[in-house]
Amino acid sequence: MANNSKEQVCILALKVFDWCVLPITETDCFTIPTQCNPPVAATATAECRILSLTATIVSQTPGPGDIHTVTARVDKVKEITIRENGLVVCTFTATATSFHTTSLFAPPGTTKQVEVTGECGPCQVSEDGLTVCCEQAICLQFESKAPLKICVPAELCVPRVCTQAQPACPPTPPPQTVLLCPTPTPLPTMAPVPEL
Repeated sequence: MANNSKEQVCILALKVFDWCVLPITETDCFTIPTQCNPPVAATATAECRILSLTATIVSQTPGPGDIHTVTARVDKVKEITIRENGLVVCTFTATATSFHTTSLFAPPGTTKQVEVTGECGPCQVSEDGLTVCCEQAICLQFESKAPLKICVPAELCVPRVCTQAQPACPPTPPPQTVLLCPTPTPLPTMAPVPEL
C-alpha cells in the first residue's frame, strides 16, 4: 500500500546511451585430426556444439558526434563429432576466432560492452574427407552506458501488517482418494436341517 506523501527521490540508475544488435552467420573450417584416421568416408556426417563463446572489445576509435567505431573479437570453442553409418568415429575440440566491427554512440564517461550468444551447425565434411566446415549463427549485442543520478517524484511505500495463519483445531485431514468398495458377495444360504 502507499500513502499520499510524496517526495523527490534521487535514484542511481544505469543509463543505456546506445544499444545495437549485430546478427552474423559465419563458417569455420577445421582439419580433421589424426585421431579420426583421415580421410574419413565420403558418406561421413558431422555435428557440433559450442563449449565456449566469448566476446571482447579489442579496439575503439572515436569519431565525429561521439560515434565510435568498435571492434569485438569473438573466441569460439567447439566440440565436433564425426559419424559414419550412424556410428561415432571420433570427437574432437576445435577453436576459432573472428572479428566484427560496428558503430556505437558513446559520449564521454560511458562504458562500452559487448555480449555474444550463438548456435553451432550444420556441419559438412569435405569430399576428400580431410576437412570439416561448420556454420555458426552468432548474435553480438553492443552497449554504451554510464551511471546516472535522476530525481523522480515518488510515493513512499507503507508495509502492511503481517498475518499468521492459525492452525485448525482439530486438524483437517488431508484430501483422500475416494475408493469405491466392491459390493459384498452374499454367502450361500444353507438348507434347513430336516427334523427327525
